[in-house]
Amino acid sequence: MTYVSADRAPGPSRRSALAGLVGGAAVLAGCTPSGAKPANAPTPSGARSPQSRAGDPTPGVMTLFEEPAYNFSCLWALGGAGFSAAEVGEVLTAVNAVNKAGLSAQTYVKTFRELGDRLMGPPPGSKPDDQTTRFRALRAAQYYAQALFFVLGSDDPGSEEDLYTAGRGAWDRFCDLSDPAPVKANVPYGTTPLPVWFFRPDPSNTRRPTVILTNGSDGQNVDMWAYGVAAALDRGWNALVYDGPGQGQLLFVDQVVFTPPGRRSSAPSSTGSPSGPTWTPPGSVSPG
Repeated sequence: MTYVSADRAPGPSRRSALAGLVGGAAVLAGCTPSGAKPANAPTPSGARSPQSRAGDPTPGVMTLFEEPAYNFSCLWALGGAGFSAAEVGEVLTAVNAVNKAGLSAQTYVKTFRELGDRLMGPPPGSKPDDQTTRFRALRAAQYYAQALFFVLGSDDPGSEEDLYTAGRGAWDRFCDLSDPAPVKANVPYGTTPLPVWFFRPDPSNTRRPTVILTNGSDGQNVDMWAYGVAAALDRGWNALVYDGPGQGQLLFVDQVVFTPPGRRSSAPSSTGSPSGPTWTPPGSVSPG
């Protein structure tokens, strides 16, 4: 599973592009048609780099890809297996497929998108029950998110919204099949409401602690499930997930970017909780 990368990143992710961590040469390399082979293409020797690459966010950890950005992202997916948001065998099979094809944004996006598509259909030769369908959808949301993260460096960066929509559809299917299903609501925010999902351990109106999970620009709701929703429900707590400016639906569909510091905050307050299809938040807190 070890891949010897070239000196240049195989393609920009949204995070690196927004943060300015990918230089102009790397961006151009990521936009090179998949059939073109860079002059410093890696050899298939499987040897590790003699030292950690500069900026490696996960030094000393398991190496799925020598390129740090891809390794970090894929390890994130692998970690989701502990919360049913991935399956170890599926992730490692995808890693092997990408490495066999040659690591690039294109091969990574193609492999994980196809895996998501496959999971959104029924398993071969059987009719799954709701629980099977539910967690296949959650894993599909994870794999679509993996593809979305690097789509800007692929051969089809214009498919970004379609890829987000596929992942959102998988997430919504997971939510709809949950018991109880999270309460969905829209919080007023300027001219574009913020979608929220309010998870409860049971459908009663019992008062209990509520955790509000705030995502980043390149994170998807499935990440929040693994990052805290599942753990909150296990403890008998509520959990609220939302798309704020520069996140999820607001970013990829509504084209609403991050709110500059000092302007109105975006998340509903924990002093209130949705108890039905309609909900008016009593206040707001700034995202972390």
